[in-house]
Amino acid sequence: MFKVLGITDEVTTCDCCGKKNLKCTVALENEAGEVVYYGRDCAGAAVHGRKTAKNTAAISKYAQMVQLCRDVLPVVLSAISKGENPSEAARKVNRNFEVDFGRYADTGRVKPLRIYFSNWNVPGVEIPAEQLPAQAP
Repeated sequence: MFKVLGITDEVTTCDCCGKKNLKCTVALENEAGEVVYYGRDCAGAAVHGRKTAKNTAAISKYAQMVQLCRDVLPVVLSAISKGENPSEAARKVNRNFEVDFGRYADTGRVKPLRIYFSNWNVPGVEIPAEQLPAQAP
């Protein structure tokens, strides 16, 4: 089981098969909490079970979306710590970001922070409420 952390062109060797000089790699977190970098083919197989063009394309698009959300995370956290609207801060970077953050209406407890990009129905970043800055609403 792997968690997709993003995509990078800073690491160009696959930790799975050893292939070198790749255009980019997908950063994955394994069950032990270690970050590994797999080429897109190996990442597609690790996450979806088989090396296919469809799995490679899917993992590549998903990793790019996660990376975009991770890149805007510092802006969102800064807005939260300043007591500003994190959704507006994210949309200043790119209007395609949506931020789900606040308190639950029924209990008043702080929600986890979720950052979505464009039409994705899964968050690219999700941070539990207890890990958020103290200035949470």
